[in-house]
Amino acid sequence: MGEKDQQSVPAEVRLTDETIESLNQRMAQSVAEGIKAALNKDTAKMFWEAGAEMLQEQAAQRTGRFVLGGISKIARQLAGIAVIAIAFYMVGGWAAVVTFFKAAKAVVSSP
Repeated sequence: MGEKDQQSVPAEVRLTDETIESLNQRMAQSVAEGIKAALNKDTAKMFWEAGAEMLQEQAAQRTGRFVLGGISKIARQLAGIAVIAIAFYMVGGWAAVVTFFKAAKAVVSSP
């Protein structure tokens, strides 16, 4: 075996349980210190303001979709009624349209 063969063999490192526990504690401590260093009054304020702004935007978008959805539903229903009324008008004139609306009102009003 030459020098080239020895370099291609990966080294194996085994950690004791104590070493692993020590590394876990050090990492946890480092993360906590990093968070403390990153979060101060100004950054916390910016964080919460950004969150509140995002919530407002989401609420506005959802409310807008709700309102537009309701308006489009009403528009489709009115368009359907208009088509039916036009059909009645073409068949029987205004008298047929009036009769149609009276019948529709009676159906809607009945319990």
